[in-house]
Amino acid sequence: PPRSTLFPYTTLFRSIAKTLGVNGALNDALSMINDIIAAAPEFPEAHMERGITLARLDNLNLQEPLVEFDRALELGLDTAEVHYNRGRTLFYLTRDKEAIDAFSRTIKLQDDYVLAYTDRGLTYATNGRLREALDDFNLALTLDPGNAKVHTKRGITLARLARRCAEVPPCLEGFAEALTEYNKAINLDRSYAEAILEKARTLCFRELELGLNRDSPLGDAM
Repeated sequence: PPRSTLFPYTTLFRSIAKTLGVNGALNDALSMINDIIAAAPEFPEAHMERGITLARLDNLNLQEPLVEFDRALELGLDTAEVHYNRGRTLFYLTRDKEAIDAFSRTIKLQDDYVLAYTDRGLTYATNGRLREALDDFNLALTLDPGNAKVHTKRGITLARLARRCAEVPPCLEGFAEALTEYNKAINLDRSYAEAILEKARTLCFRELELGLNRDSPLGDAM
C-alpha cells in the first residue's frame, strides 16, 4: 500500500511502541517498530524510535542505533529529538566532535533543550574544555534550576577548574562554589549519590590545598 494510506496506522502504532518503550517493555516495542518499518520503510520517525529502543536494549552495541538515526535524517527527519539521540550515541562511541556538532544542531532547532546543553557540557568536560562546559551547565540551569544532575556536573567542573588554579585564594573560592552546587543538588535529592560522593572528594581536595598553604592568610582564616 502507498505510504499515505499506511501513515495514520503507522503513526498510531509508533505511539503505542513509544509508550511500551517508556514503560520498559523494550522487546515488545522493538517488535512493533520492526513491523511498522516493514510496512512503511520510509517512515523516519519509526527509524528514530528503533534507534532509541536499540540503544536502551544494548548500550554496548551502538552502531545499530546510529545507523537508524542516520537513516531518519536521510529520510528528512531534521528534528531536535533525532539529533539529540544521535549526539548521545556518538558520545558513547567516543566520537566527541561529532557529538558536539549533533548537540549544537539540537540546540539550534530547539534552544530550550536542557538535555542537549547538559550533554554537550559533559562532552566538553570530557575533553578538558571546562569553561565551555561551565557555560552549557549555566544555560541548562537557567532553563531548569531544579535539576540536581546539572548542579552536580557544574560542581564537578568548578572543582576541576579550582584544581587547575595556580593561586590559592581563587582556588579555594572555586572549591567553595563547587560545594555550594553539591549542596543544592543534595537539597533537591537527598539520595543523589554522585553529589554526595563529589562533595566528599572536593572537601578532601580543599583540605589538601589548605594543608599545603598553611602560611597563607586565607588558610589561617579557614
